[in-house]
Amino acid sequence: MVLVYNHLAEKWDLTNTVDSDGDYIVDSSDPSPTGPVSEPRNFIFKIEFEDQAGNQGIIVENTTDSSFVGIDTTSPELLDVSIISNNLDNTTARKDDQVTLSFKTTEPIQTPTDSEISITGLDTLSFNQTDNEGYEWEIRGTVLASQNGNASFSIEVLDLAGNKGSPVTATDDNTQVVLDTTTPTLRGITLVSTNANDSQAFAKPGDNITLSFNSSEPIQTPVIVLADNDSLTVHDTSSNQDGTSWEVVYNVTSSESERDVSFNIAYQDIAGNIGDNRTQAHSNTNRIRIDTVIPELDLVSLASNNPDNSTAMAGDNVTLTVQSREALQTLELVHEDDTLESLTPNGGDGKQWVYSREIQPGDTGPVNFLLRFTDLVGNDGIEVSQTTDGSSVSIDTAIPELSSYALSVNGSSSYTCLLYTSDAADEEDSVDLGGRRI
Repeated sequence: MVLVYNHLAEKWDLTNTVDSDGDYIVDSSDPSPTGPVSEPRNFIFKIEFEDQAGNQGIIVENTTDSSFVGIDTTSPELLDVSIISNNLDNTTARKDDQVTLSFKTTEPIQTPTDSEISITGLDTLSFNQTDNEGYEWEIRGTVLASQNGNASFSIEVLDLAGNKGSPVTATDDNTQVVLDTTTPTLRGITLVSTNANDSQAFAKPGDNITLSFNSSEPIQTPVIVLADNDSLTVHDTSSNQDGTSWEVVYNVTSSESERDVSFNIAYQDIAGNIGDNRTQAHSNTNRIRIDTVIPELDLVSLASNNPDNSTAMAGDNVTLTVQSREALQTLELVHEDDTLESLTPNGGDGKQWVYSREIQPGDTGPVNFLLRFTDLVGNDGIEVSQTTDGSSVSIDTAIPELSSYALSVNGSSSYTCLLYTSDAADEEDSVDLGGRRI
């Protein structure tokens, strides 16, 4: 504007008395004649003139065609810069999510282009004016595949006069959007129980079964079904609660059925990328068997090696034979002083057991026993003191003696009568006389 005034003054040989910035210094002598122009303003002029005869014309202060020129020397500034996504967590974005960068300006600006505004990881941007004057704007784009990391941006706008604003690369409200197009994975899946006999294979009533695992990145609370229960509490066990280590615990009760433990893990990362479900069949983990059934003995039998296997004398062996319904961890004979003596397994299936003892002189009476046993899981069976087949063994180690006898001889070669009594009930009695058994 100053240049216009000076040019016209020189062209028409007139004195320039214009003070554009009102600082009482004529523009022609003012080093900063316009001062800062923070808002566009019209070019204002005043023309006084006269002809060669000295007749003064009417002062002109407006153009004849209503044209005007606005003066703007100030660069536009950005306000309220913010960035969000349409993801449920608006600080993250996965493939095909939309990211929106919004801002306001101190003055109307030209519609931005790709050369003035960029956002990494997005497809073609759309530039949208959200008010009527051009002060408010939203820039949108869709997340491309294989894009990860912060959605960084740069904004450099032009006002209507063409003044360029300073580049802006940070938000005013500290918002940011992290692009995540990577599918999460799980590792270190372990299944373990508190079973005292084998924590990798069994669980009985009162035991806890724990499923734990780690994720390749922070994930939302996973949905886990363990041992057919989908209502268990899932715990974040990572040291800083960052969602990378998880655990769920199942308690075994006596009322449930005997079965193998199964599990299913459904999970997704913070951005919503869904990982592949992990199950027992798709994981390299051990199998745990829930056993809530107490063990039973199908066969308990007693026999001796005496010709009459229901009796035994000194030197005979009495054998206790046991067959269980399932494999046993222990099968023990409980003595009268409550000491225990293990039966010997017969075969490798843990179901056949045997115990033998030699009868000693002085032993007498029926063979009594008490069996105590547990299965592989640790379930205790009900103690057994009777045979299942009705067998029994009676011990008799006393030597039989004749308490009285009578012999009557009629001639030298014939026997007329033999009477005797004994203090023992002999199964088969015989007497030898003269070398002949009678």
